[in-house]
Amino acid sequence: ADLQAFLDGRPVQARGGHGWYRARKFIARHRWAVTAAGLTALALIGSSVLTYLQSREAQSQRDTAQLALTDAEQQRDRAQRVTQFLIDAFAAANPGGELGKDVTARDILDRGAKELDNELHDQPELKIQMLLTIARAQMALSLHTEARMSSEKALKIAHSREEIVMAAALSAQAYLNLAQFDTGLGYIAEYESVANGVTAADVLLERMRVDLLLFSGDREGALAAAELTLRRFHPHKDNELVIPHLAWIGLRRSFLLTRKQQFNEALAGFDAIQQLVSKGVLRDKELEVRLLRGRSITLSVSGNHEEAIDFARRALALTYETYGKTSSITIGAISSLFNALMRSENYNEAYTVAKEMLELSLELSKLTGVEEEAYSAMFNVANAASMLGRHEEADVAYEQAIELISGLYDTGSRNMFVYRVSRGMHWMRTKRYEEAREQLESALALVAIPESEIRDMQSGKEALAALGEIRNIEDLK
Repeated sequence: ADLQAFLDGRPVQARGGHGWYRARKFIARHRWAVTAAGLTALALIGSSVLTYLQSREAQSQRDTAQLALTDAEQQRDRAQRVTQFLIDAFAAANPGGELGKDVTARDILDRGAKELDNELHDQPELKIQMLLTIARAQMALSLHTEARMSSEKALKIAHSREEIVMAAALSAQAYLNLAQFDTGLGYIAEYESVANGVTAADVLLERMRVDLLLFSGDREGALAAAELTLRRFHPHKDNELVIPHLAWIGLRRSFLLTRKQQFNEALAGFDAIQQLVSKGVLRDKELEVRLLRGRSITLSVSGNHEEAIDFARRALALTYETYGKTSSITIGAISSLFNALMRSENYNEAYTVAKEMLELSLELSKLTGVEEEAYSAMFNVANAASMLGRHEEADVAYEQAIELISGLYDTGSRNMFVYRVSRGMHWMRTKRYEEAREQLESALALVAIPESEIRDMQSGKEALAALGEIRNIEDLK
């Protein structure tokens, strides 16, 4: 029996009844059936696993979609609240509103900021968004102290990393505009460890670092910071939220290269940004204006006056088209044209442009309540009048501008230094050497800028050269 069983492939009784032995014999006798059954079982198991995984993926996608929908609804609600808040603020500015008839944009923003002090305590994210929106609007109107207060209020209640970095960046920007450079750099040093992402807020903070270093007089530090930031964020240059800030930093880099008289490299930087504008990657009109103005400055300083004036005119035409005449951006473009004309010694047209700048600045100050640009325009009128030999007009303009602008800037600021030197050079041209010497020596004594930096500035060079000339004249007497 065992022999027949062996021949038939069945278990042999003499071997005993071990399960694995019998299973092997069974599989050997029915290998095709067992193989088919095994494959069927594997297919069923695989199908079950695949179905399970697909179910998990579908659930994950539903959860993601629900989160996206919830976030979109929250963003919509916030946008609606911000819109309604602004509508309410401007409604108060109509003739029958609580602010009365004679109201400026400054009054409207002040009212909105005060209302936020007592509102939205239960919605901190929305309150932060509104405070930062108001801060940006205040900066656009040159209300820098108010912008600092709004951004610092946002910083105190910010929780998320991006909220903290954005509020810190706007606070630093406000201090930049107030010429409080060390305080602004202190903000950046305090929060730079948090700014370790690749968001618009992170790049803005680095952009403020570059600007603060630049305007504090540390041009080498500013150039190094600009190039470091451009290298750091280069892998993210296609991020549409990051690109605009990188472009602004690129503009600063080209400006700094211009100051080092590396004109070709500066113009190459402008070209790279222009390519992004031409491709439609950058759609920031203010940046386009600054790009044209920056190229104008580089060409003007390098002696290409005709091209410089052409780019300045193009910048001005773009501002008229985009912003109208009563805009601080337009005033800045007019100032660039004025400077290009002055460098080319086209004093008659420069005088006409300066008068237009003064008129528009005064109109703008009525709308915003800010008069800083009007005072700067008054200095331009004085400088052009002086070069044209209209000395009495220049005397009056310098006197008024110095008196008014001394309340805006610190005694030792760069701006006050430039204005004092301009007035001293006017007195040189009118051969009032004693008054010129007193004015220029005062400018050099009061300015809080390193001597090496003064010698590198155009105004510093003029002041030192004029004092040398005055000493020679006095020795001849």
